Amino acid sequence: MNLRKHALALICATSFLAFASNPDPATAGIYFDNMDHDVRPQDDFFQFVNGNWINHAEIPGDRPATGAFFQLLDDSEANQLNILKSLEKESRAQNSPEQRLHDLFTSFMNVETIEKVGASAVKDTLKRIDQIKTKKDLIDTFSWFSRIGIGHPSAVFVMADVNDTEKNIMYLTQSGLTLPDRDYYIKDDGKLVETRNKMPAYADSLFSLAEVAEKPGRGARILDFETKLAHIQWPASDVQNIDKTNNPTKVSELKSYGDHLRLGQYVKGLKAPTISSINIGQPSYFRALDQLISETPIDTIKEYLYFRVLDDAAPHLSKAFVDVEFDFNSRVLSGLSQQADRWKRAVRVVNGSVGESMGQLYVAQYFPPESKRRMEELVDNLLLAMKGSINELDWMSADTKERAQEKLAKVTTHIGYPDKWKSYDGLVIKAGDHYGNVMRSRAWHINDGFQKLNKPVDRTEWGMTPQTVNAYYSPVHNKVVFPAAILQPPFFDPNAGDEVNYGAIGAVIGHEISHGFDDQGRKFDGQGNVNDWWTKDDNEAFEKRANVLIEHFNGFEALTGLHLNGELTLGENIGDLSGLTIAYRAYRASINDKELPVLNDYSGDQRFFIGFGQIWRVKLREQFLRMLVISDEHAPPMFRVNGTLANMPEFHQAFKVGPGDKLYRAPKDVVKIW
Repeated sequence: MNLRKHALALICATSFLAFASNPDPATAGIYFDNMDHDVRPQDDFFQFVNGNWINHAEIPGDRPATGAFFQLLDDSEANQLNILKSLEKESRAQNSPEQRLHDLFTSFMNVETIEKVGASAVKDTLKRIDQIKTKKDLIDTFSWFSRIGIGHPSAVFVMADVNDTEKNIMYLTQSGLTLPDRDYYIKDDGKLVETRNKMPAYADSLFSLAEVAEKPGRGARILDFETKLAHIQWPASDVQNIDKTNNPTKVSELKSYGDHLRLGQYVKGLKAPTISSINIGQPSYFRALDQLISETPIDTIKEYLYFRVLDDAAPHLSKAFVDVEFDFNSRVLSGLSQQADRWKRAVRVVNGSVGESMGQLYVAQYFPPESKRRMEELVDNLLLAMKGSINELDWMSADTKERAQEKLAKVTTHIGYPDKWKSYDGLVIKAGDHYGNVMRSRAWHINDGFQKLNKPVDRTEWGMTPQTVNAYYSPVHNKVVFPAAILQPPFFDPNAGDEVNYGAIGAVIGHEISHGFDDQGRKFDGQGNVNDWWTKDDNEAFEKRANVLIEHFNGFEALTGLHLNGELTLGENIGDLSGLTIAYRAYRASINDKELPVLNDYSGDQRFFIGFGQIWRVKLREQFLRMLVISDEHAPPMFRVNGTLANMPEFHQAFKVGPGDKLYRAPKDVVKIW
């Protein structure tokens, strides 16, 4: 990145947040004990910053990985447990937030009742499948599954219309696989073959526990059906492409998708408010699904639906079901060796059911107002840095820059917690009825989404709870959201220096802002509508740079023979690179482009990049790493660090990276987008 002109830094300096710096290296926000000084930062910065910790860290048996994110998750869950325990001592009005929180938690913790209920909790759902006699009955069951939140070959959700974000519409998308991604079914990789070959036995075990009459070959038939589903599904990189998935279709035209799938009947069976159109994510999949339904014996599809119910319900049933489900979905797929403590699983159920009720109590106790104020200032600083960066781009025309600035000016920010809380009115939670609580909660959320149809979009609504350790950008709302739980060390540390915080939480903020301008976000305008605001030449210039980044990440090998998918991870890689670029710009402006004192032999710029490397501290199980590479749009953390820094001239300068170093890229190969 070209450093901003000195005059610009002087103008901006007063409006940039200055953190409370501490000159003591021991408390400057750098985790020196985690570093591996036997590794050169020019060769592997991720290992240099985190290597000593990685060499000594042990992954807990109930986690697929351990690291900075997971530590904050543990802290968040422990804080939530304290809140739930405090409710034991308080009076709770019926159907109050406190009552729902308490009864959800204690119902899951009531092992004796859950054991007594056993498989009978799902008997009514299984009876409904028994009643399927025709393909018409089958489609009605698909609709019912969608209303109660059980997976099957199709899924629907309600969201702002990408073509007119003032209104909400319904979307239809592919679904129905048990394994993490279609590649698990169709690739010949030995590890994937080994994994999928264990699925039939898992299915048969669930049927046996549910005391369903034995039918030889049932598990194999279910795997075969899901394999056929996988073959007709779109790859994840296509599912992310808004140009391919934006297919508004009139309800009256749904019959063109086939007489066996009966999409019109399916939509009507959702019992949602009347709609005139639906946006179909993968049209070719649904046409192929019609053919697959016509060719598959109805008894096989019923077996598949039985399995979907049992696999979904197993974590909420008796111990025998829980153990079998854990063994496959956690031990086989992610390498876990033990289940999470029951209280942790209970907390997660509470979050999935009434997360904002928990969030309201969480922020009152664990998120000081000062943190919110300082974050709001920091976000403003990153937006200002992005504005300056756009102005200085040497590859973009003035017309497109103007449109980019218009979009940037309309970005809204949401810090810590929502302005208004979800009430969960009408959701019935009953003490001692754990499985019923889970299913009523799911149905409530689905119906809550349906009720937004034909109504104006509420742009203040959050898609994450405050106690979630994450952040996101919404293209249809053009907003960035930073929940309270992520605003803690090593991401945000009030005792750290400016440089460390800008490298850490500043990079996260910059990442989310940059999503509005990544390979897909750039296709939306400031109102959140899909709108091509690029000139032809600027579009080609962007694509040229993006393709270089794709090829760069394609070259990373996560496991022997398993390379990253640069196309799948492109949006996140752009977010990392552009986010860190504008975070660096904001950091330099915050210190008026002067040099900070050297602390513990590290300059201010070096500490900025160390702050970035620290937030990605992680140690992964091999199974989980494989899953991430195959199915996740994010590159694994070690590549997010090294791949990003290899494309930052400022990093090269700070650590004197040159030819021969592993992180060196010649100037002609360095990717600069925003």
